[in-house]
Amino acid sequence: MIKKVVYSFYDKGNPYNHWVNKEYFLCALTHSVFQSLKYFEKVEMVTDSVSKKMFEDLDIPFTKISTELDELKNYPKELWALGKIKAYSIQNEPFIHLDNDLILNDNTNLDLLNEYDIAVSHKEENTSPYNIFYPKLLNALDLQVDTKIWNRYDYAFNMSIYACNNLKFNKFYTEKAFELVENNIEKFVNYEKQNTGFTSNTIYEQYLIAQLSQYKKLEVLVCKDALNYEHIERLKKDKFRYEHYLQLAEENYKTQYNEIIKE
Repeated sequence: MIKKVVYSFYDKGNPYNHWVNKEYFLCALTHSVFQSLKYFEKVEMVTDSVSKKMFEDLDIPFTKISTELDELKNYPKELWALGKIKAYSIQNEPFIHLDNDLILNDNTNLDLLNEYDIAVSHKEENTSPYNIFYPKLLNALDLQVDTKIWNRYDYAFNMSIYACNNLKFNKFYTEKAFELVENNIEKFVNYEKQNTGFTSNTIYEQYLIAQLSQYKKLEVLVCKDALNYEHIERLKKDKFRYEHYLQLAEENYKTQYNEIIKE
């Protein structure tokens, strides 16, 4: 049974680039943490030493903050998804990893998570832009891969939610992800430097797990169809709902702290 929520924060120089400012990021994260504490015994952050001090100074109520992401200091900044992979890899009990702006709503049936090997946010299927993105990206990268488990399926799993009861599979997946990066590190970095508008980080996180889970014939829960949650990042096209959730997050943050960190 899943009793732990994991967050990760990997500061590679510009961790707030998708946010209006640092303040909104912290508001969303704090709101997410307080919601998670309603449902789970353990709410943990995996980060680096510098960021650990920031979270401790803010007194965001994680039950644990660890610094295993210090071990990634020699990897290029372009490989930002490695922070999540590392956070997954160190887990030794069933867990759910949430993006920092993923909000669990009230009245969601989280018991469903315990009935599957893994759970993911949603499929990124062979429809626009993915029917163009993944084939083009894979051809451009020309990766050195294990052909037994590669390129068998034409979709990826979005990992804004990743829950795992099958720890043997999680170990297999994260080891394969680091192996893929190590064998192709220059190709990933060179592609990221081109600023194409798409990121190759999705290959070793999202595309890979879709390949591996089908190869291992896992039972996979697609959370978008089953759980009640909001991903603030994905509300941007719906301006009203996006602003509503940011306001809700900010109000939650202000009720817990006397000051909001300014830029």
